[in-house]
Amino acid sequence: MNNSQLIVENVDMEIPTPVDTTPILRENAIKLEKIIDAFDKINGSIYWKLLQSEVFDGVLEALQRRMRNEKDPNQLFKLQGQIAWAEKFSNLPKLAEVYRKELTNITKQLKKHE
Repeated sequence: MNNSQLIVENVDMEIPTPVDTTPILRENAIKLEKIIDAFDKINGSIYWKLLQSEVFDGVLEALQRRMRNEKDPNQLFKLQGQIAWAEKFSNLPKLAEVYRKELTNITKQLKKHE
């Protein structure tokens, strides 16, 4: 059997056309702008400040206290993950910055397509 013939017969000779990702990028940019705006508005709210001081800061302190006293390595790993989550989602300006960077990257990609 001639293997070269099999390879040639199975090769797709059509040149693939590039996919236009511009509409998807624009849609993602719009979503990110809405998310960032929501973070900014929530962060400026007196209600968020109340929740942050009365709930989230207390949860973070309790997790850190438990971690200092914990001896079981498995529980330590779980607590580390919970602390990372609490720190990430209780700091809205920092979280909004992550989305701003993503929006900046998408904007750069859109400018390349234009």
